Amino acid sequence: MHWGLSSSFAGRVLATVCLIWAGFSPGVRAQTATLAAPEPLAVCNFRAASTACQAARTCLEAPSSPACKALLRDEAFEAAQLAGNETDARIAAQLAARSAAADHNPALGGRVRERQDLEAQRSDLQRDIVAAAASADPSDLETLRVRLTSVDQRIAALGGEIARLFPDYARLADPSPLSVAEARNLLGDDEALFVLTSTPAAVFVWVVTAQAVDWRRVPIGSQALTAAIAKLRAPLDPEQPGRFDRRAAFDLYTQLLAPFAPVAGKKSHWIFATSGPLLALPLGVLVASPPKGQDRDYAALRDTSWLATQHALSVLPSTASLRALRCAIRDAAGRCTSAPARARSRKLAGFGAPTLLGDAATYRGGPCKRSRASDPRWEGDQSALETLCPLPAAGDELREIARTVGAPETSLRLGPQATEASVRDAPLDDVEIIAFATHGLQPGQVRTEAGLVLTPPRLQAPPAKPSQTDDGYLAASEIAQLKFNAEWTILSACNTGYDGAAPEGLSSLTRAFIYAGSRSLLVSQWTVDDIAAARLTSGAIQALRDRRAATPALALKLAMQALITDPSDPRLAHPALWAPFALVGEGRLTLSADR
Repeated sequence: MHWGLSSSFAGRVLATVCLIWAGFSPGVRAQTATLAAPEPLAVCNFRAASTACQAARTCLEAPSSPACKALLRDEAFEAAQLAGNETDARIAAQLAARSAAADHNPALGGRVRERQDLEAQRSDLQRDIVAAAASADPSDLETLRVRLTSVDQRIAALGGEIARLFPDYARLADPSPLSVAEARNLLGDDEALFVLTSTPAAVFVWVVTAQAVDWRRVPIGSQALTAAIAKLRAPLDPEQPGRFDRRAAFDLYTQLLAPFAPVAGKKSHWIFATSGPLLALPLGVLVASPPKGQDRDYAALRDTSWLATQHALSVLPSTASLRALRCAIRDAAGRCTSAPARARSRKLAGFGAPTLLGDAATYRGGPCKRSRASDPRWEGDQSALETLCPLPAAGDELREIARTVGAPETSLRLGPQATEASVRDAPLDDVEIIAFATHGLQPGQVRTEAGLVLTPPRLQAPPAKPSQTDDGYLAASEIAQLKFNAEWTILSACNTGYDGAAPEGLSSLTRAFIYAGSRSLLVSQWTVDDIAAARLTSGAIQALRDRRAATPALALKLAMQALITDPSDPRLAHPALWAPFALVGEGRLTLSADR
């Protein structure tokens, strides 16, 4: 094995090897013993004070000691985060840094956002310079270099200003791994953090609470895990729900989560950080006790112990984002402290129910009878958007949300007013809840990017000509340019949380909204039923309004339970209808008291 790595990374690799060596079978220890050779220890040289090097020394001296196992458990917890998605961690850290800067000084938040946008622009320019240098006609090369120099100078100037006015920025913008001790301090007494890392041979699972830590290796490789998750997802089609295999859902729960019941079983809020194939796992449809009855029997489905009805669930963009979301500000002693509530003059901004020409739809995101949206021959054609199905329940959904939070109907942009221009012109940095109720399309369905469908220009009132900035499709890259200050963003559309295009991380839409400034998002994991989606989102808001739920995570749990147990429509007990949504980001936010 080549150990030409940094001492930190080499130490983490060694610590993980020692963890396997100390905790698993003699056969595994024999296979890995050669990896614990003195060479990587020479990198540490026994002088470094890092946890990794402490673990290496302690475990070579006493591999079975409690001290070794505790050190290695903690070091492996951090090492596992390095195997996660760096992009998601970085985006969450950027949001935290920008938010904290705005809390410290409102004008400073704009400077931080400008610097972050310029860093993205610099990456694009560097890529363009490489392409121009390799092309047959490098005439643009000098222009690109001048632009890059200008961007670099502005970044440096902003960096100096930010560092002077807000010294904590560098710490917050760094998505370094979260330690076990940090995680325990950031968790409430009634919360459990699950970190799941998939490898070709096994899934490593950690659970951390304020009181305890546990971990184990689950012998299910990434290939088998991917197949098991695909089997669970296959019948989750709201148009034609198939037989959902509750036994398979129970078996997966038994393997991955049941062993942690002594530590986490009584915690009401379960927080997950996953990566790789685990991102496609709809956690709420796991079954927490042996299922009874037939899988096609709606009464049996209603009586099933779904994980979503046992605990409030939320998903982190990355493990380190727990720090970003909950410890953006520290006091003089270095302790986490809550930021003062940011005043917002508007409770809601809602966009949806776009004017479209297809037949009325009962689900969001797919083609309808007269739609060509899924035909690759029409990719990019304006008519592909125009002939999508209208969504009658989407307007009612947004009106119900507005009524529930006490917002005027003027806070909504519906039908021909639901345009890209209306989104860009809205003061989204002065709104507590932002809601979209429309079609969500995956990459390749109509455009190469994922996005949200709004009213195409020719169907607006008055009609307009399509342009680069208003073509009826709010793409992920355009969303990332918006500036939010929302506590909760509701994406009541199809596949807003999982698009299959980013198998190692969050969907491009979710990433875009997080970067824009959303701290907590309600996203969908598959095609959603129009009426069920409206009931879930408005039901969650109502639970907050009635004080039956103090947080979005609990509110979503109660809304799903209400759908499952609704006697008026037995079909709603099928998880294809009640389980499409997941909460990404901070699950325990409290919205304004005067809602």
